[in-house]
Amino acid sequence: SYYYYPLTVDHCLASCLEMGYSYASVQVRNCYCSYTYGTRPASASGCSYRCSGNNTQICGNNSPAAFSVYATGIRERWLGLRFGMHPQSAHQSELAFVTLEYPGGGPGAATTPGLQFHSSAPSLQHIVVRYAADNGIHFLGKNAPEIPLRVIDTEVFASRGHGMILEGEALVRGALVHGGKYWNNQYRGLHITSPNNIYLEADVVLQGAHVDNNGLRDNFYGQGRLSYTALYTQYLYDSRLLVSDCIFSNHTNSNEAVYTDNAVVVFTNNRFVGNGFSASDQALEILYTKDYDVLSLTGNVFESNTAGVIIYSSTYTVTQLYNNTFLRNKGLSSISFPDTGLRGYNGWALDIRDNYFEGNDQTVVVDIEVPCCVNEAINFEMVRNVFINNTASTYVVDFNMDLAFSGPAINNNTWLDNTAQAAIRLEESRHRGIARPTFLNNTLINPNCTYQLRSDIAAQQIPIDGRFTYWATSSEIDILQGAIYHQLQDSTLELVNEYPFRTGVPQDQVVDVSLPRQTFSTVPGLGGLVMGKARLHTGVYNVTDEFIVGQGAELVLEPGVVLQFAVGTGMAVQGRLLSMGNATHNVVFTSIPESPAVKGEYLGCFSERDPRSSNAWSRYITNGPAIYNMPNMTIESCLDYCELGGFTYGGPWGNYYYDSTARVYVWDTACICSNSYSTSYSTSEGNCDNVRCPGNSTQFCGGDWTMRLFRTGLPLRWEVVTLTQDAAGSELNYTVFHNGGGHSQAGIAAVVLETSEAWLSHVLFNNSNGHGLQVEQSSGLPLRLADLEFSFNLANGLDIEGQSCAAGCTFERVHGHDNGRSAFFLATSGSPTTAGGLRDSLFERNGWILAVN
Repeated sequence: SYYYYPLTVDHCLASCLEMGYSYASVQVRNCYCSYTYGTRPASASGCSYRCSGNNTQICGNNSPAAFSVYATGIRERWLGLRFGMHPQSAHQSELAFVTLEYPGGGPGAATTPGLQFHSSAPSLQHIVVRYAADNGIHFLGKNAPEIPLRVIDTEVFASRGHGMILEGEALVRGALVHGGKYWNNQYRGLHITSPNNIYLEADVVLQGAHVDNNGLRDNFYGQGRLSYTALYTQYLYDSRLLVSDCIFSNHTNSNEAVYTDNAVVVFTNNRFVGNGFSASDQALEILYTKDYDVLSLTGNVFESNTAGVIIYSSTYTVTQLYNNTFLRNKGLSSISFPDTGLRGYNGWALDIRDNYFEGNDQTVVVDIEVPCCVNEAINFEMVRNVFINNTASTYVVDFNMDLAFSGPAINNNTWLDNTAQAAIRLEESRHRGIARPTFLNNTLINPNCTYQLRSDIAAQQIPIDGRFTYWATSSEIDILQGAIYHQLQDSTLELVNEYPFRTGVPQDQVVDVSLPRQTFSTVPGLGGLVMGKARLHTGVYNVTDEFIVGQGAELVLEPGVVLQFAVGTGMAVQGRLLSMGNATHNVVFTSIPESPAVKGEYLGCFSERDPRSSNAWSRYITNGPAIYNMPNMTIESCLDYCELGGFTYGGPWGNYYYDSTARVYVWDTACICSNSYSTSYSTSEGNCDNVRCPGNSTQFCGGDWTMRLFRTGLPLRWEVVTLTQDAAGSELNYTVFHNGGGHSQAGIAAVVLETSEAWLSHVLFNNSNGHGLQVEQSSGLPLRLADLEFSFNLANGLDIEGQSCAAGCTFERVHGHDNGRSAFFLATSGSPTTAGGLRDSLFERNGWILAVN
């Protein structure tokens, strides 16, 4: 019932019909919906009150009370179908191509589900349930089934309760809900729970379903909003909730559209569209995730939603957001990780990368509040995200670093044409402090932001490493300082290293490499600022500090020069770099060899999940390929493969899984390679002694979801060579860039080319942790690259972005092979004014990492 003014018979009939009731009754200003009505009719004169919304219609009477009762056209309901009422009956029923209409009526006013299973484990295919008086489909799960539950291409429409409930022991062997549509149900579209004392043996999979416009109950009873109206899951212990290729749309009358709890949660390639709640109430979310071990969101689209928060997350351990898109959402924020929700267990990690945010109108687009009270350091990385044309009343990204961090990294992101107080704010750390944060290789061009970066870190005066970041507008220091705010205004340019426009390198740290070569024997390593003209003669040099070629300076590298960079160091060129190698004596940029770097050095046993599930192994070992079921694999053959790909670490992994075809549990293996790993997930050695290597039965290749990790013998990586816009006239001839791109999980390019007036010829880019060569030009002359080779780079071999081709591009004799992503990636804006082309080039064996991610 509900109060409706002005009331008409038509309004009441339409509302009751929409919700599947058989009768609509009007009485003065009230509308009632029901499945039955009384047997004591009033006299004709007893109903005489004219409806407030249409005085030609009668709406019962006030005194004495009388009701005008109308039939909606929906038939009175039959009882429905019930299976497995006795514990030993109907354990494996199968239903296919069955339609149930108007089920669920019980004696008197009682209702029952339209299709109900007590203890059976049925297979449902192409089932349609319409206008159920209670839940559309209900699996009670009184006893554990012998096989996984399967619901294929099923539709539930306009049920008086939930669309479908999966609960109890029905989920013990796992469940698959594939396809189908769950829509216009009064309560939740899908409700999936298991008792909190039951542990599941397999995954719960929701794939390709459309969940639309559920949670309509509030239209009738006025008892406040419903919660979690599209999908509700809870207590899926020891299981993964895998949701892919689904649509969640038009939920406008509830607290949350999707709620997940107590599980490993993986959302992949789903769409959340047109869901709309209150834009100002943070208790209202589109996707609310709570109390899980791992949350992974990959390739999802959140478009035109209105809510307090689009994604609201509180996690125990690991959260990954990869390649998601947020378009034209409104409310408080697109992503919120609250201080009260992050529980601070050991090894907690938050990884936000390759996401796209455009046209959102919110208080803050991304809001990260990390708690103070944790047992160990927390890992945070925000890498390669793009923020374009967003409007935020405060900040586009707000980051509260209130904990002990393990090197927070905010690198390679782009903020373009946003409107806010600041593109990003780094808030005060009030407790244990943080490690030196990095803010590298970002681009901030936001004329409508008061500040590009606002730092409220004052009490501990923690420096922000902002090298290689483009702050927009100009290289003039006074304009740059206007783009950065720090709570200690008089120390802005000291607390934020805003290189390349001002190095901030003290003069006593400068190494003048123009001195005669023999003086280098007394210097631990190269680094610092090159001023004037300098030359390095043939020989091997260790670079142990950031190497900077200053504005107006020139550095010549003779044939045979080898620059060996320490981990974490690189080179920035603001002047002119002339690398003059030849066909017999290349100039080489590489890493300082580690001592020792022993191939086969054993690093321990690590626990993890299946690498086939959306970067699942990234908790301990990252950014390399996983070769599944390598023929005749041994530890040696796995390490050979990882070494050939240029990876620092590798090893065999085992898994004990359920073969649904053979209906048995079997062992399988994989070879995993990487350039980084975390000791947080090491486990006892006995956990890696369960599966024998296929090619050598005397060796162990891991255990159930565990891996044995080894060194391949290759050294760790150095950072990047950046040729800035001021590096016009630089030349790279017969030059090799090997093992660059940084050593962190978030790889960067080995070489970044920002000037259009540099010459590259016969250059090899090999084994970068990110791209081999990244071209990011904003304007200038036509780009021409020739005689280049890109091999075994983890991302793209050649990556061309921005307006690099605005004046035309020509590529000749480019060879790209064995790169993790594309050999040749071109994504530039602006209309080319000069014709160009790609010719005489060869691309082979690229894209192996795409099969992993």
